[in-house]
Amino acid sequence: MTWTADWLVASERLHLDALSQRVSVIDVLDNVVVMRVPCSMQGFALCARFGRADNWEEEGVIHARLERDMGDGDWDLVKETETAFGPMQPTTYAHVSFRVLRVWSGDSIVFRLRWRLGSNRWRKGPEHRIMVMCHPEGEAMSEQLDQLPPLG
Repeated sequence: MTWTADWLVASERLHLDALSQRVSVIDVLDNVVVMRVPCSMQGFALCARFGRADNWEEEGVIHARLERDMGDGDWDLVKETETAFGPMQPTTYAHVSFRVLRVWSGDSIVFRLRWRLGSNRWRKGPEHRIMVMCHPEGEAMSEQLDQLPPLG
């Protein structure tokens, strides 16, 4: 069976229609602007697309590992998931949602996909890079916001 990991993308929102097997990736995260680092950003999703070119009658499971580059050559396992596929299904998606995206530096965040079909060996998949830019007046603005009295 010939499957490929076609792409990996981070987005603010993701809609997967279970009936049609179509995915809508909304507000792709290619770059973000933050006030200061470290910081936390509101939720996001990672989605990987897998496609196959033959053996249409086969069924099975694709296991996916989503990892984050920790900046020192180490990769941290973010989430492990699996997705089942049925006969006559040319594509399938693995996706995970998160409440918080931690930003530790004003450089970039890199996610990568490792995947395998059934119990076969793990394969290298695509990566997705989010460029992180610090707002030039972000630190001063954050300090001013921190001094405001609480609402209510």
